Amino acid sequence: MGFKADYRVIDGYRQLVRRAWDDTQEAQGYANKYCDVPRADQGWLQLLGDANEAVSNSVQDLLGRIHSVVNSAHGELSGVVEHYKLTDTGAAARVDQTYPKVDRITEGKLDNGGR
Repeated sequence: MGFKADYRVIDGYRQLVRRAWDDTQEAQGYANKYCDVPRADQGWLQLLGDANEAVSNSVQDLLGRIHSVVNSAHGELSGVVEHYKLTDTGAAARVDQTYPKVDRITEGKLDNGGR
């Protein structure tokens, strides 16, 4: 049983996490714009003002935490993608060095691979 990590799949997941980060940014902007109602403008909602403020603060806190988690995950996944990309490239180069030299014909010319 072997382990294989395809950096392209990991990069796809990293991009999804980036979209989640973008979505939390947008949600924070929405919450800032529509959930923060000044007390003077609440009218009859003045009775519910404290509850609105508590919910608004909870939503902002939750979005801030989500934003922090997806931001950290995106950074870590970026590092993982680069690691596996370099690892796969390095492994491929080592394997290529074990193959015998082969002359190739390119557009009717003999190409010895620059050797």
